[in-house]
Amino acid sequence: MSLRSYIRLQNQTISIEEVQKMIDDYRQSVQKTGKQLDYSYEEKAFPYSIFTPENQGSGECLYLSSKDPDYHLIRIGIGEEPIPGMKGDLSPYIEISLERNSTFADKGKANELAKYMAKKKQGDLQLFNGRIMHFHK
Repeated sequence: MSLRSYIRLQNQTISIEEVQKMIDDYRQSVQKTGKQLDYSYEEKAFPYSIFTPENQGSGECLYLSSKDPDYHLIRIGIGEEPIPGMKGDLSPYIEISLERNSTFADKGKANELAKYMAKKKQGDLQLFNGRIMHFHK
């Protein structure tokens, strides 16, 4: 599959620790939903465990891996890109990638998580299909 989605941030910074915290907040919110419904919703809403590769190289990233056969792997990384028309200025972004062996279920969960993070950071979300959603004020 090998697709990418981006959350471009406006006048903000981002760290991999902030991304980890947003994922933890997302997990807590689906856990609360499960308690309200009296159903183990967290396992279905977020069937991933988070790990950080030891040899990250120049960039920082997290991997979401699942033991559920319907799901496989989502990669979340951060970086900076030049702002068009602004000499030397860099704009931070969060990149959400699906690997070749990721499933369509991974794509759905990645879209949900990307929308959640874009709302939290009030950024522009470029979906896997190229469409852009604006969440900034």
